[in-house]
Amino acid sequence: PAPGGVVPPDTVFLHSTLRGSYDSRYFGPILAAGILGLAKPVFTFTP
Repeated sequence: PAPGGVVPPDTVFLHSTLRGSYDSRYFGPILAAGILGLAKPVFTFTP
């Protein structure tokens, strides 16, 4: 998030449970208007 841990207005912070994923920890908050849909898993792997 932005300094102080606050997500700016009209943005979202996308966070995965996988530590190495390329989510908002890598890219930062994104504009909410840029979200086009919802991703659903097709194949999953649980060790």
